[in-house]
Order: sequence, then structure tokens, then C-alpha cells
Amino acid sequence: MTTVVTGRFGSSGAAAHAVSRLIESGFVAADTGSFAVKTLDLDPPPPATASEGAETRAGQTIGSEAIAGMVGGTTVGLALGAASATFLGPPGLIAGAAIGAYAGSLVGTLAGQSEASEDDPPPPAAAASPTDTLVAVRAPESAQQLSAIEVLRTEGALEIKKVQGDLSNGKWLDFDPSTYAAAIKL
Repeated sequence: MTTVVTGRFGSSGAAAHAVSRLIESGFVAADTGSFAVKTLDLDPPPPATASEGAETRAGQTIGSEAIAGMVGGTTVGLALGAASATFLGPPGLIAGAAIGAYAGSLVGTLAGQSEASEDDPPPPAAAASPTDTLVAVRAPESAQQLSAIEVLRTEGALEIKKVQGDLSNGKWLDFDPSTYAAAIKL
């Protein structure tokens, strides 16, 4: 493996021009290459935290209907359990509360789902994944790295990174989007 300097471009035309400029500046054609990559593969979203993971609708957290139903069901269950406590004793009170909480949360969830289906707009049609073109150039020496970075910057790369990889005959043999995404931007 050796150092590979990369530049991400929004169009294949801009990337092709950058490859031409790299060759004009002294890089060997076999040490340069470009290929289309899904933008999402290169820039994965950060993992959601527990507080960010819940979807929201109209300012409420989805699932609030289930909680409201559970509270209401527990109240009704406690009342029914208290009424049956003379026949079943203290376990009747607990069983009534548990059954009421379960039934209330189920009804609340179903009510929330029907509201969501009526209020929410239909999901957008599936769009094609956005793609960018990645230009890669083998640059084992510091001077080559600086030269490649300068050419890619001049040509308008959206992002420039320096990574370790195996680039041969214009192909990046060990390209891994997850490893590449973790590389530090220059």
C-alpha cells in the first residue's frame, strides 16, 4: 500500500478534467484513476443518539399515543381491579391495572398509527442515489502529495483526502467506502 490522494467531484466531466491536469503536471496515467461513488457511501450520517432516534410528527414524539393510552388504561384497570378486589383480593387490583395498561397502550398505538396515515403526506418517490466522481492519484512522495493536492484544489474538488491504498493501472484495488469515509479531509 502507498499514499493515495483523492478528490471528490460533483460531475464526471470535472473529474476527467482533473485527471488530465494531474497527468499534465507529471503523474503517470497508470497512477491516476476516477470512478463513480455513491455520495452516501462517502459521507455516512452520524449514528443517531437515543434522544435523536425517535421520529416526530407535529411536535409530538410518535408513541405518545401509546403512553397516553397506557395511562388511561391503567386508570380504568385500577378502577375495575378495585371493584373486583372483593372477589379476587389484592391480586385482582394488580391484574386489572396490568391488563388495563396493556389494552390502553395497544389502543393508543393503533390510534396513533391511523392518525399518522391520515395526516402524513405520502412518501416521496424513490430517487436515484446521488453520485460523485472520485479522482485518485498514487503519490508516495511528499512532493507528489503536495502537487496532487494543489491540482485537485485548483480543479475544484469538493473534498480532498489522503489515504493508504493500492492503486494500480488506474484502478483502486482495495477501495473500501467505510475506511475512506473515516479518512481525514485536507
